[in-house]
Amino acid sequence: MMSCGLYEDYMARKHLHPDTMKIILFELYVADEINAGRISKDSSLNRKKENLASYNQVFKNHRISETQFFNSLDYYLKRPKLFGILTDSLNNHAQRMIGKQLNPPFKNIKEW
Repeated sequence: MMSCGLYEDYMARKHLHPDTMKIILFELYVADEINAGRISKDSSLNRKKENLASYNQVFKNHRISETQFFNSLDYYLKRPKLFGILTDSLNNHAQRMIGKQLNPPFKNIKEW
């Protein structure tokens, strides 16, 4: 996805690899959407609190800290070319994931 020089640059600075950032950003977005749906059905839930808990779970699943994520995000945001590559990759990933949901592997119930 990136040239060796760029790879060495962000690795030397201990920033998350673009492929890792892509997956984490996607999972954070999905968590936001899930929480928005839950909160629309249960007004007693606090969106900020629910999102924070979901984000922390995503970070835990990827064995990274919040600081590591935000330092990496800041790194990419300050480099428009890299951020553009990252967002294009994220968009492609999201489209593939949506496609999997819209086109399940089984065409009809008889195939189960």
